[in-house]
Order: sequence, then structure tokens, then C-alpha cells
Amino acid sequence: MSKGLNSYRALAFFAILLLHLGWFEPGYLGVQAFFVLSGFLITPILVDMKTGLNKKSFFTHFYGRRALRIFPLYYIYIAGISLIYIVFKLDNIPDMYYCYSQLPYTLSYTYNFYFATDYHGFSRACSHLWSLAVEEQFYIFWPFVIYFISNKKLKPLLLWLIFLGPVWRVFIYYIVQNQLLDSLHERWDIIIYVLPFSHIDAFAIGGFFALYRKKITALQTGLIIISALIVTLSSEIMSAEKPAAYYAEFTHFMSDAYQFVWGYSLANFVFAVMLIQIREKAFFSAFFENSILCYLGTISYGLYIFHFPIQSFLHGTLTSLPIIWVDIMILLSTLLISALSYELIEKRIVGLKDKYFSRSD
Repeated sequence: MSKGLNSYRALAFFAILLLHLGWFEPGYLGVQAFFVLSGFLITPILVDMKTGLNKKSFFTHFYGRRALRIFPLYYIYIAGISLIYIVFKLDNIPDMYYCYSQLPYTLSYTYNFYFATDYHGFSRACSHLWSLAVEEQFYIFWPFVIYFISNKKLKPLLLWLIFLGPVWRVFIYYIVQNQLLDSLHERWDIIIYVLPFSHIDAFAIGGFFALYRKKITALQTGLIIISALIVTLSSEIMSAEKPAAYYAEFTHFMSDAYQFVWGYSLANFVFAVMLIQIREKAFFSAFFENSILCYLGTISYGLYIFHFPIQSFLHGTLTSLPIIWVDIMILLSTLLISALSYELIEKRIVGLKDKYFSRSD
């Protein structure tokens, strides 16, 4: 992967971090940026593996590579959180109690479905893992799409899936508004945000641009980004303001002016355009090729997993310090722990991918 795309990972993480720290409400789109990037990276890899491997090797090598990249840190983290909860008997800390009680869903990568129900208890130890569940569900599903669809039919299929994303979101909205499933969360925008069907267009547009869009001019990129900002800001201004109680625990996710229909699609398109430019080193290349930012992108998996529990711990213990200093300590602690995790654990395991599960025979 190019250095620029690693830097893109880092920026997506920092948007999420700023959201969780309360500094940047649109930071939830950092998750969307990750989804588009996953489609952008994985789709051409699968197309190449389909050419270079037989059927059995195609699936075993892809899932083997993904398992080595994703599972070790994820399950070590869950085991660590569970052990801390058991040893220190932390029933009185909601973040720990809810995380431990929801283990069946985090362990099985179904946490996003549980998150969409009324039974979910919010925990900064594990509630952010819903997006990793969506990614894993994509990794399970996408290889079958690529392998069993001919290359000739892949392009129209991706276009149909891009169209299907908004349709799914409207369908989910209809179900919630008409109370067709009583167990669902009361916030329809949260349900849409965490369910995988809502983001099929993110993965599809990433794959489509990676395979079929080779170049977009800098002028076109700038116009697309500016136009997207104008459209979004205009919709926010024209929509009615919701009462403060509406945002009691979460930010709002594309809930104004029917943004859940078109807003996610627009964000996906903007991110895909940016990825093309970054890949071709045509979009602020000096910035995106920066080695420090690139390294932060390399350790972004750990950054994402560790930042929320670190935030929970430091906000709960450093109550006498100004919030800005606590947030700086959260950032520095997350960077340190994630770097150690990558250098001592992840890098050693990731190095086994090509040894045991190469992309070609």
C-alpha cells in the first residue's frame, strides 16, 4: 500500500478520536472513510488473487491473510479487558461491566447487530468495535462476490451495489419509523449507522474507483469537495434544529434533511475521489507522503482499538486536570501503546502473511 494511503488511514483515525473527545462532531465520517478504503484496497487484491490462485487457495489465502492481520490484536485486546474486569471485580464501572456482559457479540464479530438493539449498553471499552464487525462481515462476503462474478459483469454489479446502499438505508428507516421490529434502538440514525447493509455502497464505490477510475484532475477533485461541503452545509442550515436532548448520548448521524439517503453516498464519493488522487500522488502529495503521518497510518489499527478505553480511563481518573491536558495525555498514551503493540505483536504476525498465504502460486 502506498504511503499516501497509510496517511489517509491516520487522518480517518484522528477524525474519530476528535469525535470521541467531543471536539469534532463530523468525525464519525472517519469510519466511513475506512469503509471506502477497505473496498478500494481489497477489491483489486481479490481480482488479482482470482487470476493467480485456484479456487481453494483463493479463499484460504485471503481469509488466512485477513485472520493474521485482524484476529491477534483484536482477541488479545478482548482477553485483556475481560481479565482486568474479572481480576479487579469492576462491576461498578459501566464501561467494563457492559463490555464483559456483551462478550458473545464482540467475540463473534456481531456486535454491530447488537448495537442496533435496545439491549445494548454503551461502553467505551468495546462499543467502538461495531465498525470492526462491519469490516469483518465485508471480508467474509466480498471474496464470494469477486470470485463468482465474471470480470465482465463486475463493473455493472458494483454500480448496482452503489445504488443499493441508499435503498437499504431507506428500507431500514421505514422499518424503524413504522416500529416493525420492537427490539431495535429508538434512534433510527444509529441503527442505520451501525448495520452493514447501510454501507455496501461505501465498499462498492471504493472497489469501483480502484478498478475503473484511473485519474481525476486536481481541479475536478477540488470542485467535488467544495460542492459536497456546500450541499451539506446548506442542508444543515435549511433543516430544523433538533432539541439538545436528542443528542444526549451520541452525536447525530445524517439525521437532518434526509442525509441518511444521500449524505453517506456523497461522503463515499468524495473519499473515493480523494483515494484516487492520493494513490496517484496528485493530492497534497508532500503532506500525504510524510513519513510520520504514514507511520501513524501503519499503526492505525491499534490506535482505533486502544483510544476509547484509554479515554475512558484517563477521563475517569484525571478529573482535577483541565480537559485539554487530559485529552493530550489520551493522544500521547494511545500513540505509545499502539506503537508498542505494532512493533512487538502486530508486525511480527503480519510478516507471516506472505510466508503462508501468498497472493499467487
